[in-house]
Amino acid sequence: MPRSLKDSASSLLLSAAATEEKLFLVEKQTGLTHWFDPEVNSWSDGIALNPSQPIQSCHVSYSSSAGLILVGICPIEDGETIKMWRIGENDFSIEEIGEMSEYFVAGLKSDSEDFSIDVRLAENFVLVYNSLQRRSWDRRVGESHDDEELAIRGGLSELTRPSSDESFDFCCPRG
Repeated sequence: MPRSLKDSASSLLLSAAATEEKLFLVEKQTGLTHWFDPEVNSWSDGIALNPSQPIQSCHVSYSSSAGLILVGICPIEDGETIKMWRIGENDFSIEEIGEMSEYFVAGLKSDSEDFSIDVRLAENFVLVYNSLQRRSWDRRVGESHDDEELAIRGGLSELTRPSSDESFDFCCPRG
């Protein structure tokens, strides 16, 4: 393991993603990124993922259809927003591909807990959730219930559409 990450080996401090060729580890608070290349059996030097704006919490994930994705909480003038970028696997270029609306960011926050997200990616479906809130996901997306967790049915291609697009099904907490 890279020397700079040895003291950060907790799942609370690191985000990991594995491509077909490499294992990526990102320190969530700094964006410092290392990757392990099994062909040469060694770790890379660290690079900072820098999408040209501050990020409070970095998360990486990978799927064969979506590629390597970075999701982060970004401070803005009156709070936070959540943005998503596609990362070039060879040159680490960063392209912004989505931003969550204020309404849905508010649905992830909790009055009594810190704001912390985690990310899961499967094919072109991205799940962003508050990792400090314990919730059950036993209801189908599209049903409307007063106590339901935020869920969005859609994929990366839909993220570029306006949030009012009729092709989305949203389930949102009511507050």
